[in-house]
Amino acid sequence: MRVIEMLAAWRQRKFDEVLREWLSFPLNMSKTQK
Repeated sequence: MRVIEMLAAWRQRKFDEVLREWLSFPLNMSKTQK
């Protein structure tokens, strides 16, 4: 596996983690407000 492919896979996985956190953040905020 080339380094570029490894970096691309790592960035994609990191992006998915951040996206999941951002999607769950508003849900957690609305739960604490109610």
